[in-house]
Amino acid sequence: MPKLNFHWYYLFYVILFLFYGFLLARPINLTNQDLGRHIANGRELVSGNLEVLSKNYYSYTNPGRDFFNHHWLFGLTVFLIEQGLGFIGIHWIHTLILLLVLFVFLKIMAFNSNYFLSLFLGLPAVMLLSLRSEIRPESLGLLFLANLLYQLKKIIAQDKISKLWFILLLIQQLIWVNTHISFIFGLLLPFLLWSNSAFLKNPKLTKNTNKTIFWLFFCLAIVSLINPNFIQGFLQPLTIFTDYGYSVVENQTLLFLWRVIKQPIIFSFSIIAGFTGLLLIIKGKVLNFFELSICLIGLIMGYMAYRNIPIFVIFVFPILAKLIASFCNQNNLPLKKITINQTQKILILAQFYLFMLALTIGGVIMSHVSFSNRIMGLLPNQNQAAAYISDNNIQGPIFNNYDLGSYLIYHHPDLKVFVDNRPEAYGKDFFQKTYIPMQNNREVWQEQLKHHQFQTIIFGVQDITPWAIEFMNFVDEDDLWQLEYQDVFVKIWTRN
Repeated sequence: MPKLNFHWYYLFYVILFLFYGFLLARPINLTNQDLGRHIANGRELVSGNLEVLSKNYYSYTNPGRDFFNHHWLFGLTVFLIEQGLGFIGIHWIHTLILLLVLFVFLKIMAFNSNYFLSLFLGLPAVMLLSLRSEIRPESLGLLFLANLLYQLKKIIAQDKISKLWFILLLIQQLIWVNTHISFIFGLLLPFLLWSNSAFLKNPKLTKNTNKTIFWLFFCLAIVSLINPNFIQGFLQPLTIFTDYGYSVVENQTLLFLWRVIKQPIIFSFSIIAGFTGLLLIIKGKVLNFFELSICLIGLIMGYMAYRNIPIFVIFVFPILAKLIASFCNQNNLPLKKITINQTQKILILAQFYLFMLALTIGGVIMSHVSFSNRIMGLLPNQNQAAAYISDNNIQGPIFNNYDLGSYLIYHHPDLKVFVDNRPEAYGKDFFQKTYIPMQNNREVWQEQLKHHQFQTIIFGVQDITPWAIEFMNFVDEDDLWQLEYQDVFVKIWTRN
């Protein structure tokens, strides 16, 4: 890593962190996020209810279905924070976690290249990372992933691992396996490093280091069994992403999202992936097989699902920085003859930052971002519908839509939901044969109405699925149902 008088670079690091914090100041919307249910999980666990660890506890339609709660520790944590600091406290702590992810990520980038490239690539990286700014357990998983990758890079550079970090990585894995299914990377990355070094000799590490990495992998696997569902919890990352019968946006490929909802992330991904692929062809030899492996994994995963964009950033951008640095240092390039001093680098960064920040804050690049919609804590008037339900003694059985389930679970755990946003807790048949048909087929709706005897419909009005839009129009025209309450988040009908 080149020695630079980089006190000016500190200013750019501060700007980058402030900008990321600005992007993360996205208010919490309980009506279409998972946070309410996570807090409810913690509340139930504190009260001694362990059913939330293995059963679909909150629903009256599928109460006996097994559900392996792999994020229970996150729920317990956010519940305790909410009790002490409220939603704004959860939001601030979540923001600090993601800023720490950025800190570790920039260290990896600088480790692979230099401060200039880490700051230059750091800005588009932050914009991509901010696309997953909702408060989720995956944020902790991302922090653990970034830290693990950084520690493995240190092992490669130093050809050893300290006993302290051996133990700390085991503790991290114990927390990780009870927080988010991304714990599987805690096993995959050490295994990739060990297998590439032991069998392919690339990177080339000593025999003792290879032995230590293997034992690290083995111990991490044992630790991963320490979860409430034991083997099932350990194997869940291999089985959870199946066909739910319901299209979850975050699980769709980038091309699918462009075709259906014109999500523009496909263009940013294509530019970065294409540039990385070109440099892999030109300068791929500067990478060891471990780096090449995680780069390819990052590229594939980034395309395969929108939810994997942060993993794509963490895996690919440091490799891209290394490839660019190596390319620019080629002696046979005309570019090598162009010398750029530190002052010129600072001016280049300043212009790049001013240009990109102006486009972002002005709504050109990220149309949903502005000063007016940056809020810490809950969106205003989030709890009015819940208050109406309490004040008017709304009774079940209720019919609610997919997105609103978590909101109802948080505010009214006694009012069992029809469905919530855990597709794995309901199954393909439920969505394909019941939930979706009853919204776009009136005969199926009448059958379910007769079967469940719905007394109330509580629906999130921001549901843009075709069947939800058709259903809301139908209920508005049905004399059997009286619209009792409506705001920008929720509509409530009661049966006449």
